[in-house]
Amino acid sequence: ERCPDGVLGERGPIYKFPDGSRECRPCHENCTRGCVGPLLRDCLGDALPVSR
Repeated sequence: ERCPDGVLGERGPIYKFPDGSRECRPCHENCTRGCVGPLLRDCLGDALPVSR
């Protein structure tokens, strides 16, 4: 199956990816188009800049 992709959450769209166990895990919060892993570098397309 597929994981939720762009489901509207409290702080904007939520993207998730399937991990090695095929469980849906959240993408980095700055990913705007989905991801292939949990890190900022795993985002598909452009990511929002990280604010510090």
